[in-house]
Amino acid sequence: MSNTNEYSEDLPPLRTEGRGRLDLIIEEVKTSEGKIKFRVTPDPRRYERVEADGEVCYIDRFTRVMFPIRLFQDAISTLPFYDLRPRIASTTDYAQERALAVEDELAGESLRSPSVEPARHREMQSKTTITSTPFLSLDICRSTELRRRDSASFDRAAEILLREMQILVGQFEATILKATGDGFIAYLPHPAFTRQCDLIVDLGTSMIRMARDSICPMLHASGLPRLDIRIGADYGEARFEQKTNAATGFTWPHVDSDALNLAVKIEQTARANSLRIGVALYGLLHVQWLERAALIPTEELPSSFNGYSVYEIN
Repeated sequence: MSNTNEYSEDLPPLRTEGRGRLDLIIEEVKTSEGKIKFRVTPDPRRYERVEADGEVCYIDRFTRVMFPIRLFQDAISTLPFYDLRPRIASTTDYAQERALAVEDELAGESLRSPSVEPARHREMQSKTTITSTPFLSLDICRSTELRRRDSASFDRAAEILLREMQILVGQFEATILKATGDGFIAYLPHPAFTRQCDLIVDLGTSMIRMARDSICPMLHASGLPRLDIRIGADYGEARFEQKTNAATGFTWPHVDSDALNLAVKIEQTARANSLRIGVALYGLLHVQWLERAALIPTEELPSSFNGYSVYEIN
């Protein structure tokens, strides 16, 4: 794997479905008469200042896109700002709380709810909608092998682990799309696509830490199998609709999305206790995540990816 934060004219810009983001440094410079003034500048961790044809421009070191400062100024004056953040203040503290709840549950006590209430699950709307959203696919590693060894113990451990991961989904304002055997797929519907993308990666890394460092060790200490998870995620357009079999009356939710399919394919390439993402999601992330991303060599991916770039978040 290799870091990709050095700009090169030999590399083409990343494609982000016509979307882009600006990572900013915001400083308060004056407060008076109930008004606050801020100084807003492009984040130097992400952008390099250059001049082109006598005009000040910035080059994004990660997506390799150059834009003039005037476009930056226009965007600041017209773009809306959204506040979308996790409900929990600290993944570490939350994971410790839930590990203790699991320990007590395994000792025969009643299950305790989290001290911070997660967002409630949201069912798909009955009407057809087309939107862009990030998808996250989680799976338990070696589940077939572990179930073959001791199905009762595995099923008990998997039930607890997946329940805690699903609760964590709600703590990040996301929702479950569907179960997938020994895992599930989640997504995060919201109009703020940059916050969507940042939160889905924050959720993925929080899942890895919580499972690896808190829940799975507690399960193993109680005599249950030691479990590992792997996660894939990507971003793109999706068509949500309800399908019906007219002959039987059976109705089911259906999602048509390349991003969803890619999230699952990417998850299947991930190592145990790791998060991998597609380039469409990568191109819309905050610089704090980009600095932690490493490009997976093409030769390590299945040929079906056809050169589609995949990154691992460390």
